[in-house]
Amino acid sequence: MGNTVPPAPGHVFTISEWINHHEATHHPGDPVMGHTEKLANGRATCIEVVEEWHKWLFRIPAAIHPNLVLPSSPYKTESRGIQNPVDVKGNKVYMTTFVPLRKKEDNIITVQLYDDTQYLLLGIMTAEACTEEYPKVKSVEKLWQMVKTETDSVKDINFTIDDTPRMGCYVERKQKLEISNVANENLMGIKPENMGPNNTIGIVYTGFWALLDLARLGSGDHLISLESTGRTYFIGATIALNILM
Repeated sequence: MGNTVPPAPGHVFTISEWINHHEATHHPGDPVMGHTEKLANGRATCIEVVEEWHKWLFRIPAAIHPNLVLPSSPYKTESRGIQNPVDVKGNKVYMTTFVPLRKKEDNIITVQLYDDTQYLLLGIMTAEACTEEYPKVKSVEKLWQMVKTETDSVKDINFTIDDTPRMGCYVERKQKLEISNVANENLMGIKPENMGPNNTIGIVYTGFWALLDLARLGSGDHLISLESTGRTYFIGATIALNILM
């Protein structure tokens, strides 16, 4: 059985709890979905959402990438052909990512979501690798070890919504996910000549994400805070969220 009441302010969930956050481990009404919990359409969980997040991530040009520069018009990159929210098997999911190596007080994002969106995905601490990025690393096993070493180094994650501690879940992919139409000038600096036809790469990944159900969260203003430190970088962000539903 899962918890029936939310944790007290100041509580910090362990990494083990994040990794084992399955459907029955959160209390009723928790806006953060469990790892095996199905989205409204019924054909997807956070696993499929994270796959689409990676495709979204690599197709955004570096000049406007929210991993590199704070977005002046948050994540609204439709003019560059990058849709947000993203359709994930019939579910509308708004994707986010944050500039690393900044304090949460300096990494402040304002996001407005409308009734064309059902879910919000937050990348808490993630790692990806591919041979196209590291040409000397040909083995999938070695790529996997690179990303696993990074996320294994995460000791704690502080994540709150409206001052209530929450936890997301852990997602990993040991076999390559093919992503086409990667931006020529992309987030990871992968050279076009190293990519396959149609600017294709194949990544393995692992990490921690939080998938929020906006209906559970409810209309109005919400404040999200997150902090996480890994072996080579950290993430800190504050999201001022306004749900107009």
